[in-house]
Amino acid sequence: MAKQKKIIGINKLILLPIVILLGVTLLAFLAIDIAHTTAVKQYNFDQLRVKFKTLEDAFVNNQTRAAEVIDAIGSGYSDLGEALNSDDPVGAIEQSLGSFAEENSIEYIVLDQYGEVAHSTVDGLRMGDVKTIADSLQTASKIVGAAHLSTRGVGFFGAAKTFDSWGEANGSVIVVSNFVNDIDEQLNLKHSIQFKLILFEGDSCVKSTIKDLRVERVDPDLDMAEECLMNQQKWLGETTYLDVEYYTETIPIVGIDGQSLSMVSLGIPVPLMESILTSHKSVSYVAIAALLIFFVVTMRVLHHLIVHPLEKLADEVDSIATGDLTTSIERPTQGKEIVQLADGIDNMQQKIRDVIRPISDLNDVIMTSIEKLGDASVRMSDGANRQAASLEEISSSMEQMGANIQQNTDNSVHTNKLAENIGELVDSVGKAASGSLEAIRNIAENVAEINELVSQTNILSLNASVEAARAGEQGKGFAVVAKEVGRLADQTHTTADGINKTANESIQQAENAHNHVSELLPKIEKVVVLIKEITAASVEQNAGVAQVNGAILDLNHVTQETAANAEEVAASVKDLQSLLNEVSTAVGVFKV
Repeated sequence: MAKQKKIIGINKLILLPIVILLGVTLLAFLAIDIAHTTAVKQYNFDQLRVKFKTLEDAFVNNQTRAAEVIDAIGSGYSDLGEALNSDDPVGAIEQSLGSFAEENSIEYIVLDQYGEVAHSTVDGLRMGDVKTIADSLQTASKIVGAAHLSTRGVGFFGAAKTFDSWGEANGSVIVVSNFVNDIDEQLNLKHSIQFKLILFEGDSCVKSTIKDLRVERVDPDLDMAEECLMNQQKWLGETTYLDVEYYTETIPIVGIDGQSLSMVSLGIPVPLMESILTSHKSVSYVAIAALLIFFVVTMRVLHHLIVHPLEKLADEVDSIATGDLTTSIERPTQGKEIVQLADGIDNMQQKIRDVIRPISDLNDVIMTSIEKLGDASVRMSDGANRQAASLEEISSSMEQMGANIQQNTDNSVHTNKLAENIGELVDSVGKAASGSLEAIRNIAENVAEINELVSQTNILSLNASVEAARAGEQGKGFAVVAKEVGRLADQTHTTADGINKTANESIQQAENAHNHVSELLPKIEKVVVLIKEITAASVEQNAGVAQVNGAILDLNHVTQETAANAEEVAASVKDLQSLLNEVSTAVGVFKV
């Protein structure tokens, strides 16, 4: 006995998609958490890069602005060189550059032809890089870059020569666009909790926006210092300040002499990012807990709304399956689909009642009709079998008769050929008889001529004898000859008479034979014609017998098919009767 397959209950069927949904949701939460973590990190990195790009653009803009100011001073303030040659160079320089510097938010340093500071607005001026810039202007009319011009730190500058009214270089001017120490003001970083700026001069930290950071305690990352200060390349990585990790990006600032002056680093605190991720994970855990509670409540509600009504309907369907159609279906009050299912089961029960009642009433009538149909099919099968046997006997007789007719046809054809040959032979005999009769007649005529010659010979023999007698002794020999000739003539005449008599008899017999042949020939020809007609009739009769035999074979085939069909009908009637008995048994189970 085959093992029955275990059927999954509707609880599990409902639970399965919900568990799958729950699992997919948890996986989705996990994927979202991972994606969010990655996205937060990527977002902060992107934000850092954006802010760092702003920092780089600020450096470039300051240097460009310094170059533009220098160009403006060179083209619009040619009196700066004259101011250096005046009796009061400081006042003249302030009068020349003061309002311009204030309008453009710049600081400036003016040097005389000896490289000494004639006037400066920069506090804490350091002469080392100032001297370097002055020396560089000996071979260039204008330079732009970064230099450590003040104790305030590294600044972005532009420098150019100054000329007197005769076009002679009499000094130089250095315009300071901005100091790196003040770059946090341009980037609005003073009150930022996300982005932190750290400024190094060389490898010493001189400024930071990190709260409570003592700059003298900060050492740069060795990799960062090597990449920026030695290789003069940007650096991106993680570093630690006051036990706090930062994602940082750092750029070097190169001075006029090609040496690395300082490093400017922007960073994002890792704990800040982790706190954002932790709050997100807390929200995720709360959402998962709420999802689990929702899952449990949903299962309870589904069991009450779906499983319990379906279990009751299953019990009622089992009652119908046992044949009890008298039960009434309890109609649920909730769940549109379950109500429709209950209505469908109720309608099904009513339809089964409507089907079972007429089947029970018609069962006996159908059984009687099937029995009559079975008897008729048996009789039809027997009659068809007998008819098939009779047709087989007729077919056998027709085959034998056809064989006899075929033999007669063959004999008639052969006789026809013999009759034609006999006719030809008789015709030849007639022609030969006619020839013989003509030849005998010719012989008779020749014999008559011989008799005539014999008569003439006898006359000549008599005449010779007479003449021999008259000759006497001299004619004796001739008389003997004449006598002998006469004797021969008599014998010839006797023989000719016998021949003539025989010829006449032969002529008579030949004429009789010719007459018989002439009478026989038309009869033989008529016999040949009759034999041909008999032969043609035999051939037609043979063809007709073949057609009749073919028709009998077809009829025999049809009769056999009819008998086979009748047997199949009888077998089908038996099967139908057996099925009807089973239907009666099955219908008898139901109580209506």
